[in-house]
Amino acid sequence: MNIFSATTKAAQSAATATWKPVSSGSGPGNDGAAVLGALKQGQTDQVSVSKLGQALTGVAADAFNHLNGKAKGFLEKLVNSGKISADEVALGLRSAASEATFNRYVAERPQDEEDKRRLAASNAVSDRMQTYLGGLETARTAFGAARDQLHEQQAAGLLSEAGMQEQLAPLQAGFDASAQELDSQYGKADRDADLANLGDDGGFAKNVNGFNAAMAVGTDKDGFVNPTSSEGKAAGAKLFQLGFGPEMFGSAFDDFAATVDVPGIGRKSSSTASQAAPSDPTEPATPASIAPAGAADSASSVTTSPSAGTPTTIADPGKAKAALSMLRDALESNGAGRKAGGILVATTDEEADAGIASLMETLKAGGASSSPSVKIES
Repeated sequence: MNIFSATTKAAQSAATATWKPVSSGSGPGNDGAAVLGALKQGQTDQVSVSKLGQALTGVAADAFNHLNGKAKGFLEKLVNSGKISADEVALGLRSAASEATFNRYVAERPQDEEDKRRLAASNAVSDRMQTYLGGLETARTAFGAARDQLHEQQAAGLLSEAGMQEQLAPLQAGFDASAQELDSQYGKADRDADLANLGDDGGFAKNVNGFNAAMAVGTDKDGFVNPTSSEGKAAGAKLFQLGFGPEMFGSAFDDFAATVDVPGIGRKSSSTASQAAPSDPTEPATPASIAPAGAADSASSVTTSPSAGTPTTIADPGKAKAALSMLRDALESNGAGRKAGGILVATTDEEADAGIASLMETLKAGGASSSPSVKIES
């Protein structure tokens, strides 16, 4: 089956010139040495032309140029300390910039009928999950409110321990009945099937292949990195572990991606778009390339083993992209401090957190109990 749309093929054939990084400086195609050297002129964060400056070329140099002075100086200091090599920094920057560009490609590329079918199916899964989890949340809230009233009565001396237990029993039964009703409408087999389908049925491979084809002329040794590159992800993960996180790089990689002239899509902004990440970034997205192992399993991704040829993210746009996040959002909203606790109602924040985490993992595995056990304690 041909996994490329006609639009993607046309975009590929239209890409006749080698991609060059869009410079946010005064001259075309700044290299790493020029970028680092410019920092010495009138800036507090002074760094010298060094191994890092020599290693930063192509995509890495342009991505580096979108960082603010603090982030640039931080990377230079890492290299000077010997904690990471200049080549590893360059590869990590290329990988993160490539992933940001890939994400933009996925979001903005023309959708064909296959994409629309996949998106409709994924949205249906998302709706079913939302209905199921919303029902569990409603039952949990009702149980928690009634339980808290009983605790207040007991604290005021209006209810004995025996009376407390006696009145909690029907609340437990009511919760179980609600959970069983939800399970009859959307049972374990259905949840298993839906969660399996969220693993993608070729959409990720289609997006990766389409991106690689569209950007083929820019994937040389200084250009883009394949989104599934284990070497690139390893370099990015090392940077993250050394402290190069979202609070440091802000929106720099998204800003870089916006300037790339993607064949068939174009640029999202002019070449003079944002030249540096905000000095005070607010909750920027973290590229999976710049994250520790396991951190990619976020609200918008499903992590599996790239070596097995399986997807590392749900690449289709729309509600399906956040399907698994519903499992987390609905449960994590029961975080520490809420008297209603979690579906596994407990009397301490620690017990509630443990119960919520356990249920989340069970739901992700498709094996949620139809009647969650409610811990009744006075």
